[in-house]
Amino acid sequence: MDNCRRREEPARCPSIRRRSVRAALSDPLLSKAADALATELAGEPANAEIRELARNVATAVLEVCRIRAARHQLLFKAMDDPEWDTHANQQAKDRAVFRCARGAGALTPMPKEVVEYVYSRPEGAEKFAMILEERRSELSCSGPLRTPRAVQAQVCNSCPR
Repeated sequence: MDNCRRREEPARCPSIRRRSVRAALSDPLLSKAADALATELAGEPANAEIRELARNVATAVLEVCRIRAARHQLLFKAMDDPEWDTHANQQAKDRAVFRCARGAGALTPMPKEVVEYVYSRPEGAEKFAMILEERRSELSCSGPLRTPRAVQAQVCNSCPR
């Protein structure tokens, strides 16, 4: 077991620190924003150690902002979709239609209750809760969340500098 796993403070682990810095340095836009924020945090006359620590903090702040923006985009894209429904609800509605078609014939009109059920969609807080439940794996912090370039630019503009 290496030293990083045994430590109580994994943020001080060099391999973790290198990964977060490497992610920020790979994108020139985020790198510039991290430099600007680090300079603002540490001040101009700071020594190299303080600048490095400020750079790590700035990188973490920008990463949190990027993840928040990606989550926001994911949630509100689903909230704005009037046709959105959970996968389970959609399958149940499909089964109801197939049962009606099998029982009464494909060309027979469906009962009013079935039509209302098929065209019903969750709304408001119920819809938001269903989106959170269905998308919880995408919203979790268990892995890196990739965002399109436009979202990264938006994040850099909306985060503190």
